[in-house]
Amino acid sequence: MNGNEKSPGIGDVVKLSVEEQAIAIRHAKKKSASSRKNGIRNCRISDRSDLEIELEGVASELAFEKLFNLFPDFSLDPKSSANGTDKGDCVWLGLTVDVKSTTHPNGRLTARSWTKRGSVRVYALMVGEFPEYEFRGFMLAEDLLRKERLNYLPRSSSQCYIAEQRELLCPNALLELLRLVAIKSGTD
Repeated sequence: MNGNEKSPGIGDVVKLSVEEQAIAIRHAKKKSASSRKNGIRNCRISDRSDLEIELEGVASELAFEKLFNLFPDFSLDPKSSANGTDKGDCVWLGLTVDVKSTTHPNGRLTARSWTKRGSVRVYALMVGEFPEYEFRGFMLAEDLLRKERLNYLPRSSSQCYIAEQRELLCPNALLELLRLVAIKSGTD
């Protein structure tokens, strides 16, 4: 980063270029087909198709990676939070990040109730609709995946871990929290 660039923050908007949109569409098609072939179902709570939901997920991940200057993971390995094979979407400053997205401006950060704690250290929320997304913040996995956060979203028949946007942290606050946790646990 040169001296004129600022660090990414809450409210930063990323619009995918035409080329990035084409990449997102192509990858979403491949990823959706691979997931269905491997028996991983889409647990959607919207009227959108599996492909539309996959595209929103892939595109929001790509937007996050673009914002944070990360190289995208284009692997088609099946990922499932239920069986513990979801290793997150990217790695930022050594932290495994699972990028979640919603098209609702006031949408919440969610993870399914069967999500297993494991390799994902941080969740990030992107809000928007293909091809433009806004970064809304981070939450540590141990703060999101707590029993008291289990609740139902509208139109959902199963519980999710839910966090409101006002609870999410900007990158600097997340890093400070991690520093304090490390000091408290004696690992710093």
